[in-house]
Amino acid sequence: PGPCHACDGTGSVWVLVVVCIVAGVICLLALGVVLNGDVLTQRSSSVTCACVLGLTFTALQTLGIFDSLALNFVEPLSEILDALTLLSFDIKMMRVGCIFGNSVLFMYLVRQLVAPVCVLVILVFLLVKTRTSGTFFIEAMNTSGTILNLFFISLVVSAIMPMVLYSHPQNRGWSVRAYPSILTDSQAYSMLLATSGLAILFVVIPFLTIVAYGTTRYPRLVASSTGKRRLLAFRFLYCRFRPSCSYFGAVVMSRSLLLCLVPVVVQDDPPTQMLVMSAILQCYLVAHAVACPWKHFGVNLF
Repeated sequence: PGPCHACDGTGSVWVLVVVCIVAGVICLLALGVVLNGDVLTQRSSSVTCACVLGLTFTALQTLGIFDSLALNFVEPLSEILDALTLLSFDIKMMRVGCIFGNSVLFMYLVRQLVAPVCVLVILVFLLVKTRTSGTFFIEAMNTSGTILNLFFISLVVSAIMPMVLYSHPQNRGWSVRAYPSILTDSQAYSMLLATSGLAILFVVIPFLTIVAYGTTRYPRLVASSTGKRRLLAFRFLYCRFRPSCSYFGAVVMSRSLLLCLVPVVVQDDPPTQMLVMSAILQCYLVAHAVACPWKHFGVNLF
């Protein structure tokens, strides 16, 4: 839950919210331009830096998963993990409760709407940008896929949050780990669970379906004379890896999904949670070492 802070005034909070929204929109528009450039004309060093930054961002999100485990971390690690919750769209870090109140359901609903709203902003921008070129579908698919790919762990962690529980002493019930005041036999929990189900159904599952489709269709798209446009649409899956390792995007998604599901499958059991997470990471590292999937050799060492 974290410490409480007095709301001395909402002016500074509004300024912070507006600045974050404007900065987010600017970043989205920049991504809409940069991600759809010609990869062949970009410097190798630029592509390598982009890959390393993406891996670093994914690593930070992976650290955020540990905040969902049944472990009590000491400072300064606990403070670092609390700060990383912002990556999973935890807007209460910006003290928006001073403006909108501290309704758990409202805060959770806003967290689930962040990704769809970002995609909507991108689609509107690309609709204007490509009005004469006819490449809307390609650029929309590539840009939206890249954003969802980049924030995939945060999306899943946020969506499954109501399913991560802890038990009360003497088996007197269960509460949501992120929201200790929400008991599993309450109406508020039912509403949280319904919102979680909608987020999984309309955001997480469709994206995983697109990833699976793009991965399985890659050989046919390469062999087809008319598959170039679809290849460009799925560039967020392929462009980072060697052609022989085009499947590795799905491997990365699978690893991230399995890590996120550990606190759900293994409830309130820290040793087992750590053991399962370590096993998943070790299996991924072995697969990575064998395949060396990245186009740029230096990234394989990162």
